[in-house]
Amino acid sequence: MLFPKNLRLCFWAAYAITHAASAPAPGTNTSDSCPSALKPSYATPSLAPGYKAQLIFRNLTKPRGLTVDDQGHLLVVQQGVGVSSLTIETTNDCLKVSQNVSVVENAKLTHGITLSGDGKTLYASSAEAAFSWPYDAAKSTADGTGSDVVAITNTSNGDHITRTLLYSSKQENTLIVSRGSESNVDFNALDLTTGHCQIKSFPVGGSAPASQNFNTTGKLLGWGLRNSVGIAEHPVTGGLYSVDMGMDYLTRDGKDISQNNPADEMNYHGIVGKANDLDQGLNHGYPYCQTAWDVDAIPNKGDLIVGNQFLVGDVNNTFIANDTMNDAVCARERVAPVLALPPHQAPLDLKFTADGSEAYISFHGSWDRNGSVGYKVSMVKFAEGKPVSPASESKTAITDIMSNPDVTKCGQIVPYVWNKDCFRPAGLAFDKNGTLYMSSDETGEIWAITKIVEQH
Repeated sequence: MLFPKNLRLCFWAAYAITHAASAPAPGTNTSDSCPSALKPSYATPSLAPGYKAQLIFRNLTKPRGLTVDDQGHLLVVQQGVGVSSLTIETTNDCLKVSQNVSVVENAKLTHGITLSGDGKTLYASSAEAAFSWPYDAAKSTADGTGSDVVAITNTSNGDHITRTLLYSSKQENTLIVSRGSESNVDFNALDLTTGHCQIKSFPVGGSAPASQNFNTTGKLLGWGLRNSVGIAEHPVTGGLYSVDMGMDYLTRDGKDISQNNPADEMNYHGIVGKANDLDQGLNHGYPYCQTAWDVDAIPNKGDLIVGNQFLVGDVNNTFIANDTMNDAVCARERVAPVLALPPHQAPLDLKFTADGSEAYISFHGSWDRNGSVGYKVSMVKFAEGKPVSPASESKTAITDIMSNPDVTKCGQIVPYVWNKDCFRPAGLAFDKNGTLYMSSDETGEIWAITKIVEQH
């Protein structure tokens, strides 16, 4: 959505001022005000007050990661297909995709996508590598078949095949890569040389090596991270945050506590490029230590509170407390998240507003919980580069922005076949005007979410 010129440069400030003076307008779907707008095949999404959303494109093949180039084109990874460029036009606050162009044809691409700081290099990833292409935003073209930038060993072809990419806005010529686990309980995560469950940064461009190995090179930013698909730098401080998915089938002392434990997580990894940053390279607990959400369901909980890490067991009750691994070790030697996120909701992306006052999270939704949860886009308030709420207040730290009105209709029909009666958020991307784009992979759609700026 393009705002009048006098509002465009101060989008978020204008919102704060106008809404301080009056109650926000109800959330709306713009199909009412845009007669030509696409209408979803499922129930109209619920929106928080002060927001509106529009379905702008459909019939994509599992759209995942998103980014916006300097010409305003929305670049979309279609899993198993490649990268497409969508040209988006705005008329009277109504958005429309006027052109869909194939930029990269590569059936191995899964999720990750980012652009270099100058916008002239496109990066995207498969399960085995991060690739780069010279990119021309004006023409929406990428040259060649793609050069391997970072090679990633992938031995099991497990469920966690995303390799999220982020070109650092604070450290020049630096590509950040996140690699998750190969299974629910991946003991390779205990060995740094395997590269499993880690976030690293790599030099790219200029005199950087043509191709690097994820396991043996790069700077370690964090480990013990089960599947941190969403990563983002705070636009003001440069601090790197990630959102991580907790384990499934969790037990404790032989009791199944998996319904509402463990929490998913928001973690902090310091500032990329900062020398001697004590927040970099830390162990965030997985697989032995996970984060508490429903504390009362945890046997022998002791003094645990929401956001604390504790020793867990898996479906086979593998982990047994001893002198070298127990709750005290989890608390003392592992790094708890800055926020606990609701369990099993599967955070897939994380994006900050331009001023860093809000972080938006796409919750892909549960797959094995008794009763579906997630399937929504939510927001966390930030101040001075940190979440406003402490970890102990995690349960009230999140505001749902766009959600499915009946989440019981979301989830699997049979294993790995998903109900199409819900949108299922995957990637997020802001454009320069403050519009937040969201991909729904299971329905093959792109949504645009905007704040309602009231005129007085």
